Amino acid sequence: MLSGVSDLRLSDGRTLTFAQYRPTNGVAVVYSNGSGGSRLEWPGDEAMLHRIGVRFISVDRPGHGHSDPDPDRTLQDWPSDIAEPADHLRLDRFYVEGWSAGGAYRRS
Repeated sequence: MLSGVSDLRLSDGRTLTFAQYRPTNGVAVVYSNGSGGSRLEWPGDEAMLHRIGVRFISVDRPGHGHSDPDPDRTLQDWPSDIAEPADHLRLDRFYVEGWSAGGAYRRS
């Protein structure tokens, strides 16, 4: 179940949009959507998230969904992009997951 959508203004002025799915505590997993996807992608089984204690955070990558594009960006820019919402959410540690074109982002 969706527990909230946030638009975060990054230090460079762009907006990065993300959604959190319940539970909002537990081990944080930051998800990078595939090409054509958005923050609306999630595992779809709230009971499973609760059972394994995962705080699932799905991010609109730059130029996807409601996140602003950055035409000059590279994969190496993703860690600093995602660090700002991680700090905003007070995540000390988190895992990353990516699907399809978002898979490259889990390795940057």
